[in-house]
Amino acid sequence: MPLALYPLALAVFAMGTSEFMLAGLLPGIAAGLDVGIGTAGALTSAFAAGMVVGAPLMAALARN
Repeated sequence: MPLALYPLALAVFAMGTSEFMLAGLLPGIAAGLDVGIGTAGALTSAFAAGMVVGAPLMAALARN
């Protein structure tokens, strides 16, 4: 396996872990921000959308 594949796999693992970790922390995030759980969930969705846009963009920039 190419050596460059290991950091890529680690980055994908870290991004996936950060997404799933937020689901368990949602009530705490909502309480800390003094918003409802639905609003905190929308913020989490916005974060996920940023990852969807940012990950391929960073991959394209890193390739050059």
